[in-house]
Amino acid sequence: WSNNAIVNTANRFGFRDPYEFEKIVHRPSWRAMDLWMKEAAINFVSERIEDGKSPHWRGFVKINEDSGLRIRSSLYDIKSENSLDIRIVFQDGPPALGHAKDVLAALEFETDVKNASVYLNEGKTSLSNGEYVDASFDFLNAHYVDRLNPEHVYYFARSLLEGPPEAVKWGRRDTAKEFLEYALELDSTYHEAEELLATVEKEIEDLRGR
Repeated sequence: WSNNAIVNTANRFGFRDPYEFEKIVHRPSWRAMDLWMKEAAINFVSERIEDGKSPHWRGFVKINEDSGLRIRSSLYDIKSENSLDIRIVFQDGPPALGHAKDVLAALEFETDVKNASVYLNEGKTSLSNGEYVDASFDFLNAHYVDRLNPEHVYYFARSLLEGPPEAVKWGRRDTAKEFLEYALELDSTYHEAEELLATVEKEIEDLRGR
């Protein structure tokens, strides 16, 4: 998804380049102004931060190995002003780090953005084929291109709920609930989203009651 939080904060501090702003935030510095920006822009957690670069982007890879492996990356396109915030979660922990870096290194920004309906249809095909990760990316891309179509967020929620494994669906249910609620904000008559939201809320309530 778009790296809007860093971009907007960089703009508020008067930076024309959000990459340079984030570099100052992450690099050690004891100047009062830098510390103020760090406190305002970043929630400190026990993460290791590495500079990242590929032929297509530069950015920062934040790695947390406390429980499994969680990676949050800020990627900035070398050829344009586009940026992305990408989060990857592995249950395997540190052994999966090399694979995660390979995935990030292979990413590149699209210069010719598809129509939202193309992303939506590709996502539906992936979903029907059980390709849940591909489907979720397609639905998010559709939402990025057209943020006012509730179908995009409804299907993204479905891709979260239908995808395995069951062991990690607890967190995905909460995320799916938020997207279904957003779909209903966009269209209060969207009955499929309303029905799925009721199912998800009951599942969450049942799990919390155990």
